[in-house]
Amino acid sequence: ISGNPNPVPGTTPARTVNVFVTKSVTKAEVKIYTKASRLVRSVSLTLNNQVGQVALTIPGETFAGLSKGMYYFVVIVTGADNSTAKSKIEKLLIQ
Repeated sequence: ISGNPNPVPGTTPARTVNVFVTKSVTKAEVKIYTKASRLVRSVSLTLNNQVGQVALTIPGETFAGLSKGMYYFVVIVTGADNSTAKSKIEKLLIQ
């Protein structure tokens, strides 16, 4: 998983997270947590049976109201057969 931009400026219009999936996926959910493991944002995205390198665009308003600092995020993808896969925890810096 890679994300751009990272760190995220406070005024960014959107953030792209790139994931590589080996099966066809129809949905993705990005969950953002504080350092204390408190869920602060969750974004659901609809995908069109994508396989391989997938770019997930997180709307800029997702980051509105978040204080500057370190956060963590996880991506959960759902396949056409309703199977799920979860990324490792990644860091996200809001500046």
